[in-house]
Amino acid sequence: MTDTPRGERSRPVVALDVDGVLSPWLNPEYGEWLLALADRCELVWATSWEHNANWHIAPAIGLPVLEVIEFPGLVKHPAVDAWCGSRPLAWLDDGFGQTAFAWAAERNLRAKTLLVPVNPREGLQREQCARVSIWLNALATSSR
Repeated sequence: MTDTPRGERSRPVVALDVDGVLSPWLNPEYGEWLLALADRCELVWATSWEHNANWHIAPAIGLPVLEVIEFPGLVKHPAVDAWCGSRPLAWLDDGFGQTAFAWAAERNLRAKTLLVPVNPREGLQREQCARVSIWLNALATSSR
């Protein structure tokens, strides 16, 4: 997926964190759940693991190599916003704070934005992927 076709750049983004979301569990079902979304979005890493996620996490859960959002600092949302531009964004992470939710509310005025908090003691749950799937379906319906 690193050789992204130009048309893919208009697709919604589903951004994935690793620690507390996918790791330490590395449940093989995670790959199945996330790949079920991939026909309607571009999956990308939004993690401090950055490119290491492609070499350690992706193979463990059955994902292909994904694009990576790189973070120049500790706060993720400015880099995610810059990378996504005006594309719709769903983001699965265990570390959203009040600042991220305020940013998402503001961003939602110009580009659909869904933050999906993941409990770091449980990791990713099927219901969270279902929530993203419903959101992606609503986007597709509203753009017709």
